[in-house]
Amino acid sequence: TNLDIRLKEKEELQLGFKDKFINKVLLLTNKLTPSFLNKIVIVAPYVGIGKLFKWQLQLRQLPFLSREQNFNLSKNTDNQKRDLLKDDNVKDGYEQLLDRLIVNLIPFNYVENFNIFYKKSLACYPKKPSVIYTANAYQANDSFKFWLAHHTEKKVPFVLGQHGGNMGIARINQTEDHQVNIANVYLSWGWHDSKKTNIKPLSTPQLDKIQPKYKQGGDIIMALSDYPRYFYCQYSVPVASQVLGYIDEQIKFIDSLNRNLREKLKIRLVSDNFDWGLQDRLMDSGYENFFDNSKQKFIHRLNDCSLSVSTSNTTTFLETLSLNFPTIVFFNPIWYEVREDAKILIDELRGVGILHDTPESAANLLNAIGGNIDSWWNDQELQKVREKFCNIYALKDSDWNHQWQQLFESLRNSGEKYSV
Repeated sequence: TNLDIRLKEKEELQLGFKDKFINKVLLLTNKLTPSFLNKIVIVAPYVGIGKLFKWQLQLRQLPFLSREQNFNLSKNTDNQKRDLLKDDNVKDGYEQLLDRLIVNLIPFNYVENFNIFYKKSLACYPKKPSVIYTANAYQANDSFKFWLAHHTEKKVPFVLGQHGGNMGIARINQTEDHQVNIANVYLSWGWHDSKKTNIKPLSTPQLDKIQPKYKQGGDIIMALSDYPRYFYCQYSVPVASQVLGYIDEQIKFIDSLNRNLREKLKIRLVSDNFDWGLQDRLMDSGYENFFDNSKQKFIHRLNDCSLSVSTSNTTTFLETLSLNFPTIVFFNPIWYEVREDAKILIDELRGVGILHDTPESAANLLNAIGGNIDSWWNDQELQKVREKFCNIYALKDSDWNHQWQQLFESLRNSGEKYSV
């Protein structure tokens, strides 16, 4: 209705004022911070504010509190500038299409507004960094990227941290390749690549979480994934209509469970909705009462659970394995292809029943375990495999901050001479 539209517009306007106010406060705070307290600049580290403060204080620094900046610049197209981007040498029809799309869709900040956006971006961040670190600002924060490019050209060390799963395990991961290629140091969650010497395995703060309490006879939490309807990134996951096959496999798993186990099942949907009708498809299969309505964060939700079921090669099963929380994983190896370096440990997960290639296999194991989840999970061989896997793909240590401190202080010393 018109009333709903007006209320939404009013809410968006209020949010706009709020964002502007917060941005101004942060900019003022950062400007008042002496440059010697912002030598190691950490942006979007993918850790809580408490960990960030503790980490920065140990480095004898003040946290740089930032948000992505939106300068509300002109959106008038300059066709003459854009024509300069055209590549007249492309002949293939596909390349011609890409050339046309790039010319038309490249953001204003990289063409028409480049000079002013560049100047404003530099003003938002510390002027004399010795080391720059992020876990994900490199991807979507344009003002950060402009500032980062300015300083990496001056040889300031750039450190990128792994911020989630799939990396190091998937056969193909375009974003991983990009991150490793642009970083001076890439901090992995334990894995390495002999061909890429800038990858440094290090325990990660993202996995340093409060240990959930296993609940005997508690819920079985099943975490689902969802993906865009159209191809958007080259990595080993279901693509486009393959997602329908992924949904079918979730239904097969639930169908294959014994009734007493199915009654404990809680399906946790992802917050992103890519219009596959995931919830509707599950409801049409008779599972409308199985959704997890808890507003708790996933790790906190585990306190009322006896088992976590992961259904994709993502962060979730790395978190639960690192927490030594009973976990069963199943994903289709045709969609979730695994790189050669990871196959040995992946096979070992299969060998102890943690990982399965089909939903039926995962359900059959759970049916066989029944209510004896803890005794299965505490099997000596299973625990040995879990620890071995986590040491390579989900490395954590409560002393992570000291390990990171040593690394960043070393990089700071090497980067001081570039800080001009």
